[in-house]
Amino acid sequence: MIFYQEPGFAENGFLANTVIPENTFDIMIINILKKPLIPIFLLFVANCTLGQTNFTKYNNGIAPVLEKSANLTDWDFNAVADAEVVFYQDTFRLWYTSAGAVPQYAYPRIGYAWSLDGANWTKYGFPVLEGSNGTWDSLAIETVSVIVDTLAPLAERFKLWYCGTDDADQILYHNMGYAYSDNGINWTKYPSNPVLTAESTATGIDVLGFEGPSVVFDGSTYHIWYSCIPVYNNLQYWDGWVNIAYASSPDGINWTKKTDEPAFKISQNGWDSLFVQTPDVILIGNTFHMFYTGTASDSTFQTAGGGWNFSVGYASASDIDIHNWTRYPAPVLEKGTRGNWDDASVGLVSIEYIDNKLHLWYTGQDSCINDTNCVWPNIPYWDTGYAVDSSVVLSTDGFLFRNSIDIIVFPNPFNEQAVIKFDNPKKDNCDIKIYNQQGQIVKSIRNITENQVSISRGKMADGVYFVQIYNRRKIVGVSKIIIQ
Repeated sequence: MIFYQEPGFAENGFLANTVIPENTFDIMIINILKKPLIPIFLLFVANCTLGQTNFTKYNNGIAPVLEKSANLTDWDFNAVADAEVVFYQDTFRLWYTSAGAVPQYAYPRIGYAWSLDGANWTKYGFPVLEGSNGTWDSLAIETVSVIVDTLAPLAERFKLWYCGTDDADQILYHNMGYAYSDNGINWTKYPSNPVLTAESTATGIDVLGFEGPSVVFDGSTYHIWYSCIPVYNNLQYWDGWVNIAYASSPDGINWTKKTDEPAFKISQNGWDSLFVQTPDVILIGNTFHMFYTGTASDSTFQTAGGGWNFSVGYASASDIDIHNWTRYPAPVLEKGTRGNWDDASVGLVSIEYIDNKLHLWYTGQDSCINDTNCVWPNIPYWDTGYAVDSSVVLSTDGFLFRNSIDIIVFPNPFNEQAVIKFDNPKKDNCDIKIYNQQGQIVKSIRNITENQVSISRGKMADGVYFVQIYNRRKIVGVSKIIIQ
């Protein structure tokens, strides 16, 4: 399976939701912060930092919360993935990409489930959106984005965007459609679909295809981010790799693409330097928050005993500078421990911010390490997990997350040298990594057994940097430093 896409996680944002102001089992194409900073003159105490999350997987992540069918002949036997969740009228509503093993269900289609708590789900018994015979989406529909528009006529209360194809040999999707519904179950496709198509020229932002849309409506403009493979032959580090593109629309139907370069690119040497894809974006206040799937691994295809090693990342951007994303330099959700159902990859996420908590649904895949029967028809996991972060603090320019240790950087800002002081009462062996805003590691200090260390700017230019402190390979603290 190619993980080039994440689930059609879409807008899912608290404000956006309320509108305030693939193929066979063998090769199912799943498709896989510049925040304004307030300089602190002499002392910076990092009890909270942007991006350091504390997601806890439901029930310790021992099992998915929504699983594919165990019946070989069912339409969702192969996968329950690419979750798209919307919280509306006190109910979590989830749409997912599915596929079956028998010929009539071999191609992806969309299923639906509902829940009162986000963890215990009831499936609707049938697909809610399928390809239409003889049309552009006859062979596959997947990775949807859904918003609830309370200002629209009742018949269009739920709005959905999806990827589709009628080409069995197509690796990635080249068309995107739109549908609407009064209840999220019975959908009417827009008669002039598709509403968004990949470039048909030799070069362009998405000439090799796209997947995984995420739509946000801010009250006047529809914004869409989606996975793309740009080809410009311009020798840029991101050219020809999986990135995230952007388009805008006044009505959700007529779209104008940003075509000069991807809106969100792979990093140059970070954990997400190979793929960044299938984003889920939410708008809260004046800030867009993006959760996305990424990897630096070149193991693209799923194999029993292997996997993709995908993780979940986070970035944010101001609504007045929408293409200037500040990325948190490390994953915010990672694969499970060896032998777990999600020990190969996590990704394709859907995010909701409700009751001061971040709720995250993700697609997990296992490596079959402890499962000698992980061969047909006992296929690997391709199911939906759930995690919650209750520690977040919402500021005017982003999410703040509590550290597990206190960090003091002084002076901060600094010009030539500073001291990083942190809790280390047991004199554990710690490492420090410093990242720039592009997610590149610019300095590493290993094997620190004291509770402080001096750093010099060296070749680091003026600007904002992130400091990460690791204890036994786990991030225990994050801080910002400013060089000027």
